[in-house]
Amino acid sequence: MWHNIQEDPPYLLLSKEVIKSYEIYVTDYISIWFVYFKKNDFLECLKDSNFGLEVEPEELLQKGAKLLKQPTNLRKLEVKKNVSTLEISMTKLFEYPLQLKLKLTEGSKEMFFQNVSYMLLKTVADLKTSQQELRDLLKKKDDEIEEYKSEGKEIALRYLKTKQFNDEEHMRQHQVDKECADLLNIPNTLLDKIAAATHRNEAIERENLENLNIKQEPTTPSVSQSAPCISSDVKIEPKIEPQNNSFSPRKKRKQLLNY
Repeated sequence: MWHNIQEDPPYLLLSKEVIKSYEIYVTDYISIWFVYFKKNDFLECLKDSNFGLEVEPEELLQKGAKLLKQPTNLRKLEVKKNVSTLEISMTKLFEYPLQLKLKLTEGSKEMFFQNVSYMLLKTVADLKTSQQELRDLLKKKDDEIEEYKSEGKEIALRYLKTKQFNDEEHMRQHQVDKECADLLNIPNTLLDKIAAATHRNEAIERENLENLNIKQEPTTPSVSQSAPCISSDVKIEPKIEPQNNSFSPRKKRKQLLNY
């Protein structure tokens, strides 16, 4: 459930607790920001936000989850919007002041649709269905009253407190939806299909990415690996020692005897 945490500029917060993890979303109706915590990470976030507070871990988690589910009547709220991040600090009074500092990352268009646009469209579709059912019910009740009176029966009240429902007049007073009637006329089955196709669970994607980026211990190369490979087609020429231009001692002595 979305909760309004600030009026001007508007910010709304949504939290989901899914299998020992926490998903937190914030929107200003234009963009969406998010942060995901595993249970232990959320506990560390609460400890860092409340340095010096001595509370049992389980109690701290319960209070933190309650703050997310009911972020109303906050004692203090600070919101700082950056280029691609949103920093929020919330403080709520329980038996003691509890603070929660969050740094959220801007989400994708698919995430905004899934958590904001999709929910609004579903609500509009549900309200239109409810409106049509109530209009039909009012017309049916009026028809029953007219039929009751046509049979010569009297209404207990001499004067009815409510007038007969005029469906045409009612719809003339509510014509805003005509400007986007086709846009709002979306079947629930199509909404579900769109949501399923565009849904991206960044928490799972991030976990998969982390698994792929696990650092492996460097291994010491073996002798065969450390030596460069030599092709069998390459001929290795024998090493030739450079010749010395000076005479050998024997030859030199022979020349001296000839003088």
